[in-house]
Amino acid sequence: MQISKLTRFALLSLGLLLAAACVGPPPPPPPPVNCCEVKWSYENQERWAELSPCYFDCGTGGEQSPINIVNPKLQTLPAVDFSHYGKVADLKSRNDGHTVRIDIPKGAASLKLGDMIYYLQQFHFHAPSEHKIRGNARAMEIHFVNVSPGDRVVAVGVFIKDGTSNPELAKIWQKLPQYGGDPVDIGEIDLGALLPPPRDRTSFRYAGSLTNPPCNQGFQWIVYHDAIDLKQADVDRFKALFPGGINSRRVQDLNDRVVLTDVQRP
Repeated sequence: MQISKLTRFALLSLGLLLAAACVGPPPPPPPPVNCCEVKWSYENQERWAELSPCYFDCGTGGEQSPINIVNPKLQTLPAVDFSHYGKVADLKSRNDGHTVRIDIPKGAASLKLGDMIYYLQQFHFHAPSEHKIRGNARAMEIHFVNVSPGDRVVAVGVFIKDGTSNPELAKIWQKLPQYGGDPVDIGEIDLGALLPPPRDRTSFRYAGSLTNPPCNQGFQWIVYHDAIDLKQADVDRFKALFPGGINSRRVQDLNDRVVLTDVQRP
């Protein structure tokens, strides 16, 4: 049976249309090679665990941070030696889209707890505070991330309250970095001036985690009761850097953890 040229053309056209219909939309882009690089935001924090296998602990970890400190157990606690939280020069601040972070040169600052030395790697800011005391948050919170040579982590939380200006924080606030912009030179910071005075260093301590993805557990948290000051106008300038003016995680279930304290009036 012979097929006319017109019929052959019609059949060829029909075949191409059917093939195109079978192809469908292009495949989605492949996931990042490092699953810990999957994008996240504070606006979708209830879904963090669904975004990546690396974020598993965000949803099912039993020792997550931050927490609401309600009924801590009063106990004498070992003092933290901050004598090597001194002046560190040539620092820069950067905005990673989630916080303003200051990285510390290796070995430039450290704390001692018991017989263990922990080296300060970086500190960053959250607004409002992530930890709460009996349901009450402060204007902001600083987190100091300290790591031992054996990769044990002590995270130190310091509350910031609305008050007077802070000369050390002013060095950071004089030009807050923008997301996507270059790091900002802030010069020398006296780390000790970002802590409550020694006489006010009573604290809450508990086993917790990183407060953002991947929410790694195994952190020892030390959250100081007393706060340092910052003007409300500066708090507002920081909040304006982030969507909704918030870059903090909601408090997590305590589960069976015990919070220890040497605060006489928590």
